[in-house]
Amino acid sequence: MTVYPGTYSPLPGNVNEIHKQQQMETKPTVNISEHKDYYKVELSVPGHAKEDFVISTSADELIMEVLQPLQVKQQQEYSQQEFNCECFSYSMKLPQKTDACFISAEYTAGILFIYLPKTETPLDNREHLVVVY
Repeated sequence: MTVYPGTYSPLPGNVNEIHKQQQMETKPTVNISEHKDYYKVELSVPGHAKEDFVISTSADELIMEVLQPLQVKQQQEYSQQEFNCECFSYSMKLPQKTDACFISAEYTAGILFIYLPKTETPLDNREHLVVVY
């Protein structure tokens, strides 16, 4: 198909199908910073409650999940809808000198903050659950 200036060419497929596919592939955006005594992980996940998050460690991995999708009341039909408050699972490798026993987390203004304390010696990080405050 040749497209000329000023010629209408419809999008391939259904626009709603394209948006649904993009939403299924959406992962939260993440910032990681290193400080003197800890690493800080920030996930942008607006629209959830702190009770929706399941954060755990397993061996040398940090796993962050939302297993409960939001029940959004849709009173209006949108021509484009980009808000995404779906379930997700995100994991990352823990730094070697992290003490998984003392990992803490808080959820404020749509940002999930996770603090990974540093330790001098590598620890055998077993499975732990992290409570979100």
